[in-house]
Amino acid sequence: MGERKGQNKYYPPDFNPEKHGSLNRYHNSHPLRERARKLSQGILVIRFEMPYNIWCDGCKNHIGMGVRYNAEKKKVGNYYTTPIYRFRMKCHLCVNYIEMQTDPANCDYVIVSGASRKEERWDMEDNEQVLTTEHEKKEKLETDAMFRLEHGEADRSTLKKALPTLSHIQEAQNVWKDDFALNSMLRRHFREKKKAMQEEEEKDQALQAKASLAIPLVPESEDDRRLAALLRLHTLDCLGKNDPITDYLSVPNLALRHRKKPIAACVHAQAPAPGRGSAPQPDPAAAVYPSAPGTMRLEAIRYSPGSLQILDQLQLPEHCRYEALGSVQQAGEAIRAMKVRGAPAIALVGCLSLAVELRAGAGGPGLAALVAFVQDQLRLLVAARPTAVNMARAARDLARVAAREAEQEGATEETLRERVISFAEDMLEKDLRDNRNIGDLGARHLLEQTSPRGGKVTVLTHCNTGALATAGYGTALGVIRSLHKMGRLEHTFCTETRPYNQGARLTAFELVYEQIPATLITDSMAAAAMAHQGVSAVVVGADRVVANGDTANKIGTYQLAIVAKHHGIPFYVAAPSSSCDLHLETGREIVIEERPSQELTDVNGVRIAAQAVPVSVRLWVP
Repeated sequence: MGERKGQNKYYPPDFNPEKHGSLNRYHNSHPLRERARKLSQGILVIRFEMPYNIWCDGCKNHIGMGVRYNAEKKKVGNYYTTPIYRFRMKCHLCVNYIEMQTDPANCDYVIVSGASRKEERWDMEDNEQVLTTEHEKKEKLETDAMFRLEHGEADRSTLKKALPTLSHIQEAQNVWKDDFALNSMLRRHFREKKKAMQEEEEKDQALQAKASLAIPLVPESEDDRRLAALLRLHTLDCLGKNDPITDYLSVPNLALRHRKKPIAACVHAQAPAPGRGSAPQPDPAAAVYPSAPGTMRLEAIRYSPGSLQILDQLQLPEHCRYEALGSVQQAGEAIRAMKVRGAPAIALVGCLSLAVELRAGAGGPGLAALVAFVQDQLRLLVAARPTAVNMARAARDLARVAAREAEQEGATEETLRERVISFAEDMLEKDLRDNRNIGDLGARHLLEQTSPRGGKVTVLTHCNTGALATAGYGTALGVIRSLHKMGRLEHTFCTETRPYNQGARLTAFELVYEQIPATLITDSMAAAAMAHQGVSAVVVGADRVVANGDTANKIGTYQLAIVAKHHGIPFYVAAPSSSCDLHLETGREIVIEERPSQELTDVNGVRIAAQAVPVSVRLWVP
């Protein structure tokens, strides 16, 4: 090194120490080079190491402790005589800037903007850890004799409950110390298991002999228990002459060892699950179950060319009966009586009933008469439930299609019928596709807004917006179904939805059917649920959405929105574009349907209100 310095290899030939002083002055540069480019602004570029785990607000990604960044360091104040420095750095995964500064008072770093700290929290009680006594309780134990006595009683009660578990742990620990005792315990366990298997085999053989079965019986599975819970079995002898026989049980892979009735038993369905049934032509009044677990799906509408059946939702959940509709008149009566309900389902049933009637030869003769017939029938359907815009919008589109087809050159009565029928049938497939998209996209958006770090969410919903209100998947309930499918749903709260109890009768029915964790609450419990049950979001459907965003939905939705805003909970409306009515500017222009007063005073035909109510108190059922 000395030799090299002597040869002057570190300095330019014209370098003069007396004139230049240092190489930095010679090169007209700062000793810190690029790190000092903002030094005139009081900013120094340094290498900053992340002091703890954080979440970036820009890309929502996790940044671990120890990750290093080029950060701009700037003094922003003092804590007494200790300077406070702020560090500004850019996330390496996005364009977001993160700002942190020192906290001398707590010997820590605090996040100023652009990120949030990842906190590892857990509940000691959930982890079954020993809870430490709080300071206030300690003082009370020392000063209050009665509290000390009560606390002692509670401790003794807790000890009494825990003694069996503690004894089991102690016994297990002692056994592991003794090889002979451990071997004896293992052999005893094997003997008990062998004995249980022999008893099961004897039961199987007895059942096979009784039912004349020549097939091996498989162990009972969770799917078998689920299907069995949905069925009520009766022998054929117990049925009277007028009792309907809906379907016969013929499921090869069901576990039969616990069945005490013959396999040829009548199944009265408690939940509609259309699919592949055992009978080739299912009875319209029957709910047919599929033969394979996991293929069951609720269906409010069954349609095939020339045939339309709807699930009578007034009978749910006690009975599952399908009613055939052969005309627009019957469909209008079913919609008005709320045998079918939900804005999307109402539009589908209305248009498909017209398709059935047209396929049967109604309307005409002549193009003009057929177009007039289609328009008149559509007006009847719109008048059945005026609040839901889906029917009005579908009627407008269908009438326009009929008029345009009639104006085509070479149009005939047959081509006009086929065009209208095809349009109505396409609506069924489109509604199901739209509902699945609403469910999946809505679930992803809700998770991004309420749980970006990967946790589970709790959702509250109102009325019924599931498979029973649409072509088969649901809007708001479709979002919940997608969350459950993604494994990100913690719990669901559904309101009973007075006065017609669609939530208690239908939504709860669907949630039980799909095995989605849920709690049924009254409408008046919603505020308490938001305050104390950790509700993450509220998702409802819509009968009509107008140009300024005002929404009409089942009565009770308005108060849910107000309570959600009060608690700072996101409130979402999940609806297809067919529910949007851009012809109306505000919600005040929406025609609100008024229902019969009996829906408020009666439940299933049984009066629950005082008889004097119609005389002394006015009834309002919007």
